[in-house]
Amino acid sequence: MNTPAYLYAWISLDTDRTPLVLGWGGGTWQGVQRPTTKAANLACDAAQALLSGITAGYRDGGGVFIGSTTGSLHDDLVFDESRVMDGGQYPSPNAFRRTLPSTIATEITMDLGLHGPVIVYAAGAASAAVACVRGIDYLRRGIVPMAIVGGFEIWTGGDHGAMAKAQVPEGTEAIIPRPTSAERCQIVLALIGSAEIPGHRRPLGQFAQANLGGSDIHLPGQTDRSLNLLVDLLVAGQGRMEVDGAVGIKVVLELQRR
Repeated sequence: MNTPAYLYAWISLDTDRTPLVLGWGGGTWQGVQRPTTKAANLACDAAQALLSGITAGYRDGGGVFIGSTTGSLHDDLVFDESRVMDGGQYPSPNAFRRTLPSTIATEITMDLGLHGPVIVYAAGAASAAVACVRGIDYLRRGIVPMAIVGGFEIWTGGDHGAMAKAQVPEGTEAIIPRPTSAERCQIVLALIGSAEIPGHRRPLGQFAQANLGGSDIHLPGQTDRSLNLLVDLLVAGQGRMEVDGAVGIKVVLELQRR
């Protein structure tokens, strides 16, 4: 089975970038306060905007494929700090539950009613690109009818008290998300699916290539540079990106405009 993989919508958020870039084929941003971290709340808001108009029945089998090199590092440190406070008497169970790199991706699935696979990839400089390729592969094999793919990196520190006004591609809607405090988040998410998404808008493009290959480069500690390359590809609406993760893997992703 080789189902075509279409791009239906995308969104890019970077609280450290001016201007902020948001873009998609439709949808409405709705800020919802959830009992979670600011970064997770922002990711869930972005995912909700992507899936605007898609029925619960069709969401049911959808998957989430995310790339991240920072993962749950900040929450790991918060939990470790709680373990040594007051002689180790009061380790934080709330911080402990966030010490998995898949925590935010899982929150997205719960918030959106997705019950398909949830996978987080750490592939060095190509983490988000690898997540896109793997999500496309699941779609083409008929394992999922639709998926959210992309990546996010989250750091804490610095003063990011407000977000810049949205700048979007021509014909899309400008939106101003609420502030995200001192957490710096870079999030790139895309909705992919087959041509049979019920009641949804027309696809923006089709993925002509989504391949993983080997590489002889091994440089540990690389942060994800494929996030910015992915944004450039999505803004252009077509083109080809190639990125070496520097962890023995190389990614090629090609998008054709519909």
